[in-house]
Amino acid sequence: MTGSAWGGDTELRQHLSTQNPPPLAGQLVNNTLVWVLAFAPMIGYMLEWMLAFAIHDNEFRAEKVMAEGG
Repeated sequence: MTGSAWGGDTELRQHLSTQNPPPLAGQLVNNTLVWVLAFAPMIGYMLEWMLAFAIHDNEFRAEKVMAEGG
């Protein structure tokens, strides 16, 4: 492998297109989507519980449905 890892003629260079834009700098990327995706399982679980409570009469039935996975 010749050249440095940041430029020059490397084995990876032949697979890269010269017409692609450079990657964005970290400070230019909005992290809101990243945080929403990170908390998506917890948000989904909370919404599932709220829906179970809304559909079933009481807390016991909602908890039973959630425990059964339905």
